[in-house]
Amino acid sequence: MIDIHTHILPGCDDGSQSMEQSVLMAEIASESGVEIMVATPHHSEKGRFYNPVSDRLNELHGELCREIAENGLPVKVVMGSEVFISKSVPDALDAGRIYTLGGSRYVLTECAFDDSPGYVHERISELIKRGYVPVIAHPERYAFMQEFPEIASELAGMGCALQINRGSFFGDFGREAKHTAYLLLEHRLIHAVASDAHRHNVRTPAMSEVRSLLKSMVSADEAELLLNTNPKLMLQDKKILSFEPVPFE
Repeated sequence: MIDIHTHILPGCDDGSQSMEQSVLMAEIASESGVEIMVATPHHSEKGRFYNPVSDRLNELHGELCREIAENGLPVKVVMGSEVFISKSVPDALDAGRIYTLGGSRYVLTECAFDDSPGYVHERISELIKRGYVPVIAHPERYAFMQEFPEIASELAGMGCALQINRGSFFGDFGREAKHTAYLLLEHRLIHAVASDAHRHNVRTPAMSEVRSLLKSMVSADEAELLLNTNPKLMLQDKKILSFEPVPFE
């Protein structure tokens, strides 16, 4: 499996706080069948976490990769970021200040949980105009998606990819997020499932349970698409795949 959303890079945000924690996260991920993890520290141009492309993060990434290798773990970590959408983000991307997923045109994006659909549409549209492919992080957690899940169809039709958190299927983010995650799965509007892992003991990167769950609910091909095929295509900067969505009544 390939996990495109993790906070494994230590000391950058509210995820791992030490190299030791990060190595433990890599161990948990490996034991659950994950081969590639994308480090996606939170990035906001003007907010709490500012993690632009920098020598500091590149060196930290290199150190993490060495530590993982020295511990004999067969896990590869590549760089990315979880970008808080704002008016300044498109220019920052064009200037090379923001890590995309593995250097591709795919950008893991998030918004405020109470943002309006109109605002999100405006920000996302600008990214698409610039040639980027927004990967909407945990849409099932946003109030507008929980209230109007058909918006997922619109976002997918625009060319966005939707990434659901592993924990949402198990109720880790509340009843509404769980309901919306299953609803989007039912309507075939999910393009990837990831861990959004933050620690080795809280919101972990263990992915085997959700793989089993998906295989019990959808075809093996669809489960593979969400956990491996599309994440791989994103990192290869290729067009992702999708199934024909089931319309909302």
